[in-house]
Amino acid sequence: MVVSTMISLGAVSASYGGEDCERETIAMTSSPDGKWMALVREGECSDGRIVTVSTDTVQLVPRSSLQTIPLERSPDQPRHENDVLVVDYYGHFESRPVLQWLSPRQLQVTIPNLSGIGMQKSSYHDVAIVLRFDPDNPVARERWRKQRDLPR
Repeated sequence: MVVSTMISLGAVSASYGGEDCERETIAMTSSPDGKWMALVREGECSDGRIVTVSTDTVQLVPRSSLQTIPLERSPDQPRHENDVLVVDYYGHFESRPVLQWLSPRQLQVTIPNLSGIGMQKSSYHDVAIVLRFDPDNPVARERWRKQRDLPR
């Protein structure tokens, strides 16, 4: 029996040391000037017994460094310095982040209103990260977070 639970990816890395984590790139888009690549990477970390955490991570990579990122499913660390958003995936395609460049230095990431956010950055290097909820219902989102005892 596999149990999926909402544990922050940081807690998983502390518990499991990262050796039982894998990621694969499932979406990718280039900034309008071609300097940056934004990737959505699906990740799973497991303790090898009953806890498995599935997340989608938005990662920014300079285009010139893209060849250093394995795009296929491969062992990986649970966190990277260039991760800008981590959300719980829950195994539903419609829960995945959607990426849209608003300008060469502004990336919009759209996620469902009721999303478990494990980590969020407002910028990375010279790129601003704009988080958008769809649909955007702050009252429902706050109630959902409180019911699950999630941080703001």
